[in-house]
Amino acid sequence: MEAAALNPAATGEVLRLCRLSESPAEPVPARAVPSAVPALVRTPAEVVADQDSRPSELAALAYTKVEKLRHQVAGHPHTPVDILTGYTRLDHWTFLAVIDNPSLPEDVIIDRFTHDTQDTRALLHRAAGRSPMSAAFARFLLNRWAVESGFRMVQLVPTRLAGNPAVPTTVLTELSKSDDNDTLLAVARNPTASKSARQRAAVRAAGSAASLAS
Repeated sequence: MEAAALNPAATGEVLRLCRLSESPAEPVPARAVPSAVPALVRTPAEVVADQDSRPSELAALAYTKVEKLRHQVAGHPHTPVDILTGYTRLDHWTFLAVIDNPSLPEDVIIDRFTHDTQDTRALLHRAAGRSPMSAAFARFLLNRWAVESGFRMVQLVPTRLAGNPAVPTTVLTELSKSDDNDTLLAVARNPTASKSARQRAAVRAAGSAASLAS
């Protein structure tokens, strides 16, 4: 075959057969594909900014000394519940950061309020904006508000609840009978409230405004 390939008179078909005969019997192994480059470790800022971060990533940052970062971990919905529970006992500002995290169970918050004697006015106000919210939790906040109603900030709790679309309709109906004008107006504008509750609240608010003007 080698001699035929060197013959200048060889036809194209002869040359093709020569090349085939010289091909190795075993197939040439494919070029090895390099292994995938390992994923780079993300920065703490990237982890807390990503709403799909894994619980393990957030747990690794849980007890950072950087207060701002700790508060961001406290507010992340994928932070493990045991860490969120621990945050409620860490300090006032971390509790404030974690209290409206939907992954923090309501009973944990109730327990902390029940057994803690520190000033909870700002915490009550923040908790009134939680979503989702059960009727039992909303009533707990209202009862706690009644205990501390002498404080100006706490006066906003019923109004904040009345304007929160996550509050159950049964509680909004109760709030539609309030004597506080701001609370009544909030119920009247809350799309979650029943039509009758919104109408009652609007009528009572108009009557309250009229009596104040006279």
